[in-house]
Amino acid sequence: MRLHWAARSFLYIVTVPSNKVEAKAVQYANAPESGSIVVKDESETWETLTPSLRGADAGHDMKAVRQLIDAGSGFPPHWRGEGGEVNVATAEAMQAPPEKFLIKRQEYFIWVLEDIIYQAYMRAVEIGAQPAIPLTEFNDIFTVSAPDVTLRDNDQLAGGSSKMAEAFSILQNTILGKSPTLHRIAIDLMLKFAGEPQEDKVLDKIISEAKADPIEPMFIPNQGAGGKPGGQQ
Repeated sequence: MRLHWAARSFLYIVTVPSNKVEAKAVQYANAPESGSIVVKDESETWETLTPSLRGADAGHDMKAVRQLIDAGSGFPPHWRGEGGEVNVATAEAMQAPPEKFLIKRQEYFIWVLEDIIYQAYMRAVEIGAQPAIPLTEFNDIFTVSAPDVTLRDNDQLAGGSSKMAEAFSILQNTILGKSPTLHRIAIDLMLKFAGEPQEDKVLDKIISEAKADPIEPMFIPNQGAGGKPGGQQ
């Protein structure tokens, strides 16, 4: 940065006859302001002298400065709109570390909010403004949610949950019987792979509701060779 500042500096070199050096030195003791007019005769020549810093290298120097900024912030260059030599594959690889960092920062900020609300509630209980409740029910009073930092992982989570459902369906057919324990584990894991894990009481409620209102199996006509229904499946 100092070099680029120096590159914009320059000196006025004024050439005059020897007998006018002192007089001109006094006249031009202060450099002319931008836009001013200097009237001279043919014996006086003006030129500017600037540092020769090889201006072609300026792009590399400024790129190094921007890379220092990126290294300090921890964010990839394409986040601030600079494509450079980054292709799609490289950009995808650059996304993961800063996204994980932002997710951790988001989780910490949520924890701070929860702690502030908890302390405020305990203070309200202490002065009698709110009734005391068991700590196990405290999470039901308020909920802190935050938007997704990235939407790319939603598709991955959905794919993982779908594959998990297929795997448990195959496993259910393999053991040749109904297993409530396997059913509960399957629901728990599929929701976790979908990125929306639920508490045990919610899982119990889902299973109890499913048992109370079972769905009748679907019967699909079996098409025979002639294209006519040939039975029921």
